[in-house]
Amino acid sequence: MRVLFALLLVLAAAGAAAQQGPAPPGPLQERAPPRATVPGDPAQAVVLIFNHGTSRPQRRHQCNEERDVPAVVRDVAAANGWTVHYLCSAATDDGVDGSYTYKRADEILAAAADLRAKGVPARRIFLLGHSAGGWSSLMAARKDASGFNAIVAFAPAFAGPRYEEAQYPKWRRQLAPQQTAYLREARRIEALIIAYSDDDFDRPVDLAPLETIPGVRLLAFDACQKGHGTTYTDCFRQGARIEIEDYIKSRLGAR
Repeated sequence: MRVLFALLLVLAAAGAAAQQGPAPPGPLQERAPPRATVPGDPAQAVVLIFNHGTSRPQRRHQCNEERDVPAVVRDVAAANGWTVHYLCSAATDDGVDGSYTYKRADEILAAAADLRAKGVPARRIFLLGHSAGGWSSLMAARKDASGFNAIVAFAPAFAGPRYEEAQYPKWRRQLAPQQTAYLREARRIEALIIAYSDDDFDRPVDLAPLETIPGVRLLAFDACQKGHGTTYTDCFRQGARIEIEDYIKSRLGAR
């Protein structure tokens, strides 16, 4: 009887493990993001490197290009014959809070360097990103802005929503001010930052200190009222396309 009971416990545990699925990827499972492919003549290509957001920086993002790249980015690229390179980040905090944005910045710079090695001029490479992807793109520019043209950052943020501040005070009270100060040390960052006043993460008022950086333009886009997910709505797809397209074209003519 005891043997049968023990066997049932083992089978139950195995069933529970199967329902839970595999454990999140650990350090040994991390891999470098895939290299970009450039169709046609690299010297004439315009490549938009898009970096996704993240739910928790302690875990690898479950990358899904179809889901992660906003429709407005696809539309702008398709209308102009530009290429979207989806950068699936392997970066996590790995025990050091807030470090994932610095690691992502290195991934982004490596992707831009790979494109240049393939013959794409730096002035024809743009960084785009939502949430942590937008913030990490700004961090990449702070490290080295010479390898690409400019940034379009949608709702950039990395320190979690405001409603979690009391639960995780270090992120918004210590790490966010530190990284903001780091960005503000930049001599210049060419960037269009699009933010939403109803965002649970960083609103235009929270991102306003970045406007002191030469080259940064902060646009409050409040037509949709869909919070942090505004970037992925049909409302934003229709309402922000011209703004994004015009900015990229203006930057292409500026360099």
